[in-house]
Amino acid sequence: MSNLMVAFAPGFPLLIAARLILGIAVGGLWSMVPALALRLVPPSHVSKALAIIFAGVSVATVAMLPLATALETKVGWRPIFLGFAVFGVLAALGQTLTLPRLPVALPPRGLPVLRVIKRPGIALAIGTMLLCFSGHFALYTYVRPMLQQIAHFSADEIASVLLLYGLSNLIGNLLSVRLLRASLQGTLVFMPIALATAAFALVLVSGHKLFTAAMMVVWGMAYATLPVGWSTWMARSAPEEAEAAGGLYVAISNLAVVIGVAAGGVLFDFKGIRVVFATAGVSLVLSTLVARRASVTH
Repeated sequence: MSNLMVAFAPGFPLLIAARLILGIAVGGLWSMVPALALRLVPPSHVSKALAIIFAGVSVATVAMLPLATALETKVGWRPIFLGFAVFGVLAALGQTLTLPRLPVALPPRGLPVLRVIKRPGIALAIGTMLLCFSGHFALYTYVRPMLQQIAHFSADEIASVLLLYGLSNLIGNLLSVRLLRASLQGTLVFMPIALATAAFALVLVSGHKLFTAAMMVVWGMAYATLPVGWSTWMARSAPEEAEAAGGLYVAISNLAVVIGVAAGGVLFDFKGIRVVFATAGVSLVLSTLVARRASVTH
């Protein structure tokens, strides 16, 4: 529905309304992901189930983001959103036909989100996720200006690099299961360091296209482990209130998007793309310091 509204929007107000509807739908969907994973698979397979779910996002990124970037210059953005609306209908039909029916759980008493927040380690985890995800989204939102202004990629080259990023993100999703089983704490602490290293390198070593492409691969693989890791951590932290924990995770992620995009935009306007990437890198480093104090060992 939202993509159809965007495709036929005559002006900015309807465009914003469509994006609000999309945000509500996406937020509701992702808040249920950890709970559904817990109810569909045994507890020992939750990380694998979440990795498969996020791998679907990576496949969509691999297929659609570079394709949309390439097609936008040729057909415009309205036909692209119309095509996305068709994919949305097909996805809804596929879910209806394949997902099993689950019994309805009794509604919890009180405010389960507040009970989740009061659990040990959750407050520090929230701070870690805000720093980590806001840093990432500041990077990702302004990756195209970086590729244009610093690495001097053409439009076709940018599409190819974004495809490479998507493929590396998919590989990172597939590897995340082994990493999380080996050390959930180590993954959540050290992967933001790898992402920060890529951010610093992308703006310090300018004009080298192969090096830039390599850093995009590091970025894609490192970030892919973090949504899976933190979703797993939240699900394990409150297994009996997984819906509330999942909703809290989505709320924090969306807040991080707002912070990262807004702060990145201000920095980009006044200081330029290098400061955006440097600041995002610092945020990612700080997230590791907070994560080491959070209770991420269970």
